[in-house]
Amino acid sequence: MSIAKNFIYNSAITLSSYIVGFIVFPYISRVLGVDSLGIVGFVDNVINYFIMFAMFGVETVGIREIAACRNDKERCSKVFFNLFTFVITSISIIACIYLIAIFIFPQLSRYNTFFLIGIAKLLFTPLLFEWLFIGNQDFRYISIRTIFVKILYLISIFIFVREKDDVDIYFLLTSISVIINSAINIFASRRYISWKCFSFKVGKYLPQIFKLGVFTFIISLYSTFNYVYLGVVSSEKQVGLYFTAIKLYTVIMGFFRAFTAVVLPKMSELVANKDYQNFQRIIDKSLSALFTFSIPTIIITSMLASFIIKIIAGEGYEDAALPMMIIMPILIIAGLNQINGVQIFMPLHKDNVLLVTASFAAAVGILCNIYLDAKYGAIGAACTILFSETVGCIGGLIYITKKKIYRFPFKTLLLHLLMATPCFAIMWIVDKFIENFYYKNISFGVLCLIYFSISNIFLLKNEIILNLMSKFKNKVVIWK
Repeated sequence: MSIAKNFIYNSAITLSSYIVGFIVFPYISRVLGVDSLGIVGFVDNVINYFIMFAMFGVETVGIREIAACRNDKERCSKVFFNLFTFVITSISIIACIYLIAIFIFPQLSRYNTFFLIGIAKLLFTPLLFEWLFIGNQDFRYISIRTIFVKILYLISIFIFVREKDDVDIYFLLTSISVIINSAINIFASRRYISWKCFSFKVGKYLPQIFKLGVFTFIISLYSTFNYVYLGVVSSEKQVGLYFTAIKLYTVIMGFFRAFTAVVLPKMSELVANKDYQNFQRIIDKSLSALFTFSIPTIIITSMLASFIIKIIAGEGYEDAALPMMIIMPILIIAGLNQINGVQIFMPLHKDNVLLVTASFAAAVGILCNIYLDAKYGAIGAACTILFSETVGCIGGLIYITKKKIYRFPFKTLLLHLLMATPCFAIMWIVDKFIENFYYKNISFGVLCLIYFSISNIFLLKNEIILNLMSKFKNKVVIWK
């Protein structure tokens, strides 16, 4: 199946997740309140840390190795069981540590009810082995299953979560959705592996697992550790504000990660076949897509931060607007990190480069967490992730430029940035002539979208936009 079709399926997964999120989040933020939302964000991210250690690099290694033998069921089965052995072993160890931690540490024990509910998520997330289906590029199955479970989850939220005290029910439903996904995957895995072809030679994968596991952990020190550290040194409200501020960023970034997730097995296959021409072509398209969509998104969402927070979260979340403005520019920086890491370094097995660049970013993240989070709360956490992603991006670009892996299009990036400057004039004009808060923000958003569309079509002559228009036009003609 082509990258385009796989991207459509994977985007459907992301879109369904975030449509559900956009429906659920305004509802639960109003029903549960900022403090309860902060508790859920804190507990969920602590659990995600334990899951990360249980998986510890298996997912990326699994995608690479399965992609290399995806048409050979016997080899695929052996690779699967070698990695599955590691997963089962690590789950057993991590689950024991988890149970001890939630009863020993006061910062965790006060939320014991949530942590005991969350043990289901800890045990079943590694058993999803989504990497088996991604490696086999079966995004159609993943999208259908995900959408089905998300719809059940959405219906359940509206039926069972009705008041502030239902926060534990909300968290329970989240864990149950993971169990259902895992059960379906175990049944569907028979298409690609034979459960009779057991193999327990995990040794040759351990160096890869260790390197990528350490890489994942290092990234978490600045990407998700904010939730945990903020919950310890600050208040539940600040965690709730940060959770709200970063929500839109994670939604938009999810679509770009959907693309890179699709591309990783394809890039690994191209490297294995030494097809570096197509390897370079995909990188160029990825960079072009990133510049085209991230820069307008950053401009519009940053300027409409207060309006967006008011719409998606309601009253009591106004202080999340400034952290959101700080976070949104990370779209282009984290997008570059995704391209460098997932599309270039991982397929080329440049795991050491990933470790070094991520280590510098993590060092900055730890220092910023220590000095900013306790004093500035959600604003400090937002600055932490911005500074850390920037350091990681600079490190990756220095290596790529030095080794001449590809030529970074600095001129194209600068041109896109210059084309965005008229938006500030649009904002000034709208602010001068429209007083109503809602009309003002909606008018600005619409005018900016029109401006970016016109500038990309007629001034930049952007190939991505022109191709999309051409395909849409052809479909309309065929439909008529």
